[in-house]
Amino acid sequence: MQKIRLIVPIIFATLLAACGGGGSASGAAADPGGGSGQTGDTTAPTVGAAISFSGISDTTITVSWGAASDAGTATANLQYRLVRAASAAEIDTIAKVDDAAAGVTVIDNYTAALTSRNVTGLAASTTYFFAVVVRDAVGNKAIYTPASATTSVAGTTASPVFNPAPGTFGTAPNLQMTSSTSGAVICYTSNGATPVCNGAKTGCTTGILYSSAISVAATATYKAIACKTGNTDSSETSGLYTIDTTAPTVASTTPADSATGISTGSTIAVTFSEAMTPSTLKAATTTSCLTDSPTVQVSTNNFANCIPMTSATLSTSDNITFTMTPASALSTFTVYKIRVTTGAQDVVGNAIAAQYTSPNGFTTALAGALTINSLTPASGTYSTAQAAAATTTETGASICYTTNGVDPTAGTPGTCDTSFVNEGQTIAIGTTLTLKVLATKAGHTNSAVATRNYTITPAVTGTLPANGDTGADPAGTITIGFSKTMNRTSFSFNATAGACSGNIQVSADNFTNCIGFTIPAGNASSFVLTPAATLASATTYKVKVTTGAQDTSGNAATAFEHATGFTTRYYRTESIDGTNNFVAGETFATTQGVAGDVYVTADSTYLYVGVRHTDIQASGAGAGNKFAYILFATDLNDANGLNTSSDSKAKFGAASKMRWHWKTRIDGANYTEYQQANGTNWSTTWNDNKNDWRAAGYVEARILLTEFGGTAPSAIKIAAYIVDYNGDSGNGWVYNLLSGATEGSGSVARDLVKYIDYNRTLSTTPNATATGNF
Repeated sequence: MQKIRLIVPIIFATLLAACGGGGSASGAAADPGGGSGQTGDTTAPTVGAAISFSGISDTTITVSWGAASDAGTATANLQYRLVRAASAAEIDTIAKVDDAAAGVTVIDNYTAALTSRNVTGLAASTTYFFAVVVRDAVGNKAIYTPASATTSVAGTTASPVFNPAPGTFGTAPNLQMTSSTSGAVICYTSNGATPVCNGAKTGCTTGILYSSAISVAATATYKAIACKTGNTDSSETSGLYTIDTTAPTVASTTPADSATGISTGSTIAVTFSEAMTPSTLKAATTTSCLTDSPTVQVSTNNFANCIPMTSATLSTSDNITFTMTPASALSTFTVYKIRVTTGAQDVVGNAIAAQYTSPNGFTTALAGALTINSLTPASGTYSTAQAAAATTTETGASICYTTNGVDPTAGTPGTCDTSFVNEGQTIAIGTTLTLKVLATKAGHTNSAVATRNYTITPAVTGTLPANGDTGADPAGTITIGFSKTMNRTSFSFNATAGACSGNIQVSADNFTNCIGFTIPAGNASSFVLTPAATLASATTYKVKVTTGAQDTSGNAATAFEHATGFTTRYYRTESIDGTNNFVAGETFATTQGVAGDVYVTADSTYLYVGVRHTDIQASGAGAGNKFAYILFATDLNDANGLNTSSDSKAKFGAASKMRWHWKTRIDGANYTEYQQANGTNWSTTWNDNKNDWRAAGYVEARILLTEFGGTAPSAIKIAAYIVDYNGDSGNGWVYNLLSGATEGSGSVARDLVKYIDYNRTLSTTPNATATGNF
């Protein structure tokens, strides 16, 4: 039995320009007819199943091939050119097929939808080579691999012809088998066995006698021979019929689903599970997902709108992967989804079972990276809380930050995974820490991480009394101010006087010994220290704060110490008990008349004054007629006095706060009283339990500072006299304080005179700073 030799197909798909076949790679050749005349298509058709043969007799051969496909031309409009020659070398290129040189016979010249031809007029026992070129609507061509078949010897029954030709079908085809030899019978098999006719050539030894069309319901290879009495049996005709009812699926997309960082200039492709019919795959060319019913769509808003492509036709080289190009660059950092509708079909017409939409889509790349232009303040040590702020090359960025040394992140640009502020807002820096910031914004690559190291150490902002102050109140308090709120429980100090300890100290001997004091409980930025005892007179004290003191965030304070310290005012508390208190530094000598002197000093409560003179006599009846006369004032009015007959005075005007004298009674009684003036008259009602004292040769007194009017004054004017007394008929006293003058009915001789301008707030002794005889 003669067998037909088939050449295994190797597909050639070559552009006319590449082969010199009269076409052009741009598709600029004249429209050969039956196409759309579109331009820009340079992709050759994809050839179908390889050339096969049936119906071979001594004069005929039926040549068949699979239909080609093309992205731009419908299958029914593709055109085929069939030629034969004596050798494959004569017809193995598109150019050779088109040229049809001597020895090449053109059987069909670019006929639409041609996939089979019964070739007649052949010579018996002769081998023929056949080639097919397919052409799309714009002239792009592809060639099927040439194949050969040999005619039978004379007297051989013509081999069966299968109709439809073998191939892939979406539904069961009705297979018809015929032989051009009149009266021939056909035996066939579908189980792989070789059919054999019986000896009488009227039936089949192996196989089934063909009688009517066969419904091919399942994939199978059909083999058949034709036999006739008196003839040689035909060669075998064989063909695979594939029944494909499986719906195609989307195998993958490019870019892949969930892919990120995709270039905005990328093309988009869909790969199917099997070959598809190109004409059923159409892209959107407008923003409408409905116009022209595109079957392959791309969208950023769940297909309310589509991304336009450059062409509705998708390009393909294998009918499995189809590619389209967006009409403009994709947006940065945007999610795009791909949809394929049920209008997409495979080569046998099976539509995809369900519409496909990419679950997550792909995300395009971000725009350029953000840059942090500034991050202030600079790294460093600060005594107060800081407000850090970052600026970027883009407005509206989010500033992600951490304070624990770990880099901040933003997995999704524009959304911080850590704490954040908006650009223009500040980050509070209240303690020692490492600040790391990262700028992020949707559509942009995150910035690099910027780092700042801050050390926040609270510092003493000042004290009261301040460093360098003099005349500080010995009975007052000491205030320390800090730059931050301090943790009161971190303070330690001397509660009683002794060797210095703790982190807050007050000392008069350079911190060998410290005073004791208390500090109220509670966190604050200013603390009042109340000394346990009155500070020493005219003594310099320093304040020290060590790093043991901490703010409420645990930051250690910057060490602080007074450079020179503050000095208390001079003071001494006198005992008004007859003790001689005329001490150095407080006593002012006078040589007016009989020599004498005056002392003055003060503490926080009293002003102390004493007068010493030989004319001051001990108490007792008739003890003398001279008395001490002392005037006090806080300001002077030289132009105005109390112009009464009983109260004239030099230098002290009506604003004098107190006038006091030690007197003798007209009736000769003891020195037992003193008087004070109420502004116009003398009063003898004040006797404050030893606020005064007299002994032979001196008198002294203490006066409440508040007697000078509410707040104890700083500066006090004092005038002291020893005055002779002459009685005035028992009705009063006449005082003459002007040298050599007389007033009233008596005369007065003035002995001791001393004027003292005393500032009780100074840190020096009274006679070191007071002005005498002002």
